[in-house]
Amino acid sequence: MTAAGCAVPAPPESALSVKIPATGRLPGAVKVNIMSGSRLESYHDLLVTASRKTGEVHDGIQGVVDRLASATAALGDPWGSDSLGNQFANGAQGYLARKKNIVEGATNMAGTFANFSKSQHDSAVELEKIEKENADAFRGGAQR
Repeated sequence: MTAAGCAVPAPPESALSVKIPATGRLPGAVKVNIMSGSRLESYHDLLVTASRKTGEVHDGIQGVVDRLASATAALGDPWGSDSLGNQFANGAQGYLARKKNIVEGATNMAGTFANFSKSQHDSAVELEKIEKENADAFRGGAQR
């Protein structure tokens, strides 16, 4: 439980892990030829799954930030306006500055996971496109 009653559930053990079979090759692997002629092994389905799960991490972090902001906004300024309240809330080491830093840091972290998720998704789409183009070129070349 965190401040403001926000619980962060632990991810399931298998959420971000992949079991590699004894063959060392995962199902759904696609080999993509790149311009240099070297091979790139792509796991499209796993990349799509990783993108979705990374997006869920973003959603979880952003949800905590949103609930924290909502809960603390509802409280107003409970420290009061006397000198003790002013000392608690204000200044470089005060509550308001620390809260701002925590919220900004968590928001940035959520944004980073959103960017990772988008990059994983975009990579999966691009690799699938390259594989289709290569397969089409191979089929076209074989028919000549």
